[in-house]
Order: sequence, then structure tokens, then C-alpha cells
Amino acid sequence: MKQSNNTSKQKQSPFNWRGTIVGILGCIAFIFLVAEPAEDAANWTLSLLGSQAIGYAFGAASVILFNRWEKRGYFPK
Repeated sequence: MKQSNNTSKQKQSPFNWRGTIVGILGCIAFIFLVAEPAEDAANWTLSLLGSQAIGYAFGAASVILFNRWEKRGYFPK
């Protein structure tokens, strides 16, 4: 009896939702990293640093997920 291999079906999927997730997280990270608060903001420096911290967090999540899924072979070559 032949065993079914679920991982091969996942690798051959025409729509790679994992790539979409990584791309969306990367775009969000980019937006937060390049964002600059309005000049009339009361705590301009705090707003800038908060935006940068959120951007780095989203970027780190994107890189971690990409590396994890690439090692498991979920991204086509």
C-alpha cells in the first residue's frame, strides 16, 4: 500500500500563502521603519523610536518566519 505524503502536496500548491504572509509582514515593517511623526507631535522622539521599534519587530518576525519555512522546504526553488 502506498503512503500519501502530505508535505509533497503542500510544496506543490499553486498559491503559496506563506510567501504572502512574509511579504505582508515585510511591507508593514518597511512602512514603520520609514515613517516619521508629524513635526507638531508632543513627544516627537518617543513617537519616532516607537515607530522604529514596531518596524524592527515586524521585520524580525518576517525574517524568522522566512528562515523557518525555507528550512522546511515550503518555498519553491
